[in-house]
Amino acid sequence: MKAPFEIEWLGGVAEKHFRRLRPATAALPWGTLEPERYPARLVERARNTWTQIAISEYRAAMSFAEMLRLLLEVRAPLDLVGMAGDFVADEVSHVEIASRIAMELGGGVSIDIDTSAMLEPLSNEAHPLQRTNDRMLVTAIHETFSESNAIGTMRASRHPLLRSALEQIARDEARHTRIGWLYFDWATELIDDGERARLAGVALGCIEELATVWQARTSVAKEGVTSEGFLVEHVHELGFLDSESFVARSRACIARDIVPPLAERGIVVDATRLAGVLR
Repeated sequence: MKAPFEIEWLGGVAEKHFRRLRPATAALPWGTLEPERYPARLVERARNTWTQIAISEYRAAMSFAEMLRLLLEVRAPLDLVGMAGDFVADEVSHVEIASRIAMELGGGVSIDIDTSAMLEPLSNEAHPLQRTNDRMLVTAIHETFSESNAIGTMRASRHPLLRSALEQIARDEARHTRIGWLYFDWATELIDDGERARLAGVALGCIEELATVWQARTSVAKEGVTSEGFLVEHVHELGFLDSESFVARSRACIARDIVPPLAERGIVVDATRLAGVLR
């Protein structure tokens, strides 16, 4: 059932414990955003973007929580399970960061979500290893993609709050990215050629889904101004890339950081369909 995306903060003992685990968030230069410096339409877009980021990070927290159960179910190495054990807290921290940025811009946008439908359901008929493979594969692809764009946006932004926030998120995403690839290094002897072929199809479907994100953004900035009339500098300051930079970086990430590591692990996506995605 859909309901407005709203988050709560308990405070007290829970907050003190969480702050000990993730102290960097409280130390960010909060209170430094000045939305009145930017066009109202751009601020509205930024509010929407950061609200969507908060929702995406909430979904990631749910995904990592599910991942822990799956890793334990297939008896993955304990150190690999332990590595993933604090990722939920990372993602919860990212939800807080994105939400607070949206608040500094004037408040989050009202968006209805259904938390019971946020993750693609895993087949109960599939073998536990297959279910784990699917979740770890999607995680590897999504986290690699997220890390790449977080780094690109961080480097482009000159605002101290946004740059520091994105640096923290990118640092966490780099750790999250590694676990998917490490999992398949471990599971390689448990996966036969048929399963690798199936996973190649899952991977390509995931890549095609990501492609819809950048294919919807085709405008080109000219002389430092986007097609909507916004200064590229302002777009970057508020924490998102101009369309041209985002599209180029997204395509490069798929071609350089996702497809080759998959192939190294015997998961080879269809070259013809991939070329259609990257054109």
